[in-house]
Amino acid sequence: MLKLIYTLLTSWRKKPRLKAEPETEKDYDGQILIRWNAQAELIMADTDIFQMSDESAELLAHVLYGLSNGSLDDLLGKSLILWAEDEEKEEYLSNVGLIYKFLAAAELDQSDVDDDDASDGNKLAVDPSQVFGFRGGLTE
Repeated sequence: MLKLIYTLLTSWRKKPRLKAEPETEKDYDGQILIRWNAQAELIMADTDIFQMSDESAELLAHVLYGLSNGSLDDLLGKSLILWAEDEEKEEYLSNVGLIYKFLAAAELDQSDVDDDDASDGNKLAVDPSQVFGFRGGLTE
């Protein structure tokens, strides 16, 4: 049983290779590179778009929407796990996970406080986010 679990974990951690993987970055429609520097407290995003077709625009819109609504969390999480190939990187990633959980819990706590602070006279019968499907609502 342990051997099966080990095999599954080690085979999953290997970087997947697509059969028709593009040869160069120009074979992709585009890329978004996010960089951060803790000392400068700086987060930057660099974007390169190589193909400006309607199909490319649609897929980029899906990527941006997935980043916004959290549906790309699994993809990004797997990417980080593949990156953490040694003990030092695993420890760093564990620390990131703890901070992430803290931030998510703090956000939930703040939304509870915001809900408690809102008076009944200021509440809408239907929040615009329920009608239009906006994440977080318009009244925040």
